[in-house]
Formats: sequence, C-alpha cells, structure tokens
Amino acid sequence: MSKPLSELATLAQEAIELACQDRAAARATLVATVLADAALQARHLEYIVGIWAEAEISTAITNRRATVMREVTASVERVNGTAFQSALREAAANNLARFADMPIWGGKRLADATPAELRESARRYALLSSDAARKSRWQELVADAADAKVSAKRKATPETPIGTLLDEVTLRNLWEQADA
Repeated sequence: MSKPLSELATLAQEAIELACQDRAAARATLVATVLADAALQARHLEYIVGIWAEAEISTAITNRRATVMREVTASVERVNGTAFQSALREAAANNLARFADMPIWGGKRLADATPAELRESARRYALLSSDAARKSRWQELVADAADAKVSAKRKATPETPIGTLLDEVTLRNLWEQADA
C-alpha cells in the first residue's frame, strides 16, 4: 500500500500555496483536485473515507454522551440522591455503545473483526497518530520561531500572521526538524 499521507500532504501544500494561505480556498482547491482525478481517488479512497467515517463516528458518540448526560440530569431532578446510580446505569445502557460495538478502521464493529483486521486498523490509526504528532511538534516550532521574529522586529506584534514573519524555506526547515 502506498503512503497516503505523503501524496495527500503534497497536494494539500500545493493547494495552500495556490490559495495564498487561505484555508477555505485551499480546502476547496484540494477537494476539487481529488474529485477531478479518478486515479487519485482510487489510491486514497479507503484512507479518505476512513477519516470521514472516524469524524462522523466521533460526532455520533459525542452526541450520544450528551444525550446520556441530559437524561441523567433529568432523572436526578426527578429522583433523590440514592436513585442517581440506577438512573446513570439505565441511561448509559440505553445510549452508550459497548466496546464490542466500537468501529475499527473502515467501520466494521470490533466484535466482528478478525485479529488481522484489528492489527491493520491499529496500524492505520498509528499512522494518523504519527502524522498528527509530527504536525503538533512542527506547529510548536513554527510558533516559537514566529515569537522570536516578533521579539526581533519592532513593527511585528503577537497578532502578526505567520506568513508575514516566516518564509517557506524556514517553514520547510522547521518541518524537517519536527521529524527528528
């Protein structure tokens, strides 16, 4: 399997440059690029759909937890303190998924997955985690470099955008440092 993050990351960077650092325009450009290229879609469809599915599932679980909390709060208002635990158990049983129902990468229920499928799911989540950790390290380095520029320049303020403080070469060098 190809490394989807490198090709998609390159396309994202190109979209950002084409959009002159405008996030919404870069997103629209990247979406248009992916939708216009069937081969690109075929190479990365499972990865892209997996990210979308994870976001949707996370939203659904968050919404479900909010429902539980509303029901528990309503139950507590109706009953005295000794009934709180039973109200909590009932609301949780009615609304929260069990661990066996949690989806693995691609949407299959954990209970229905084979060990090999679960290992593949874990590998994919590890890739996402690794990429997110690198981006986090890089953004910290960029923020530190920008703060240093603000201190060095009299006209710059903490509200000065990164793009006016740091050039592409500096950003690329910091990206490489974040990978170390």
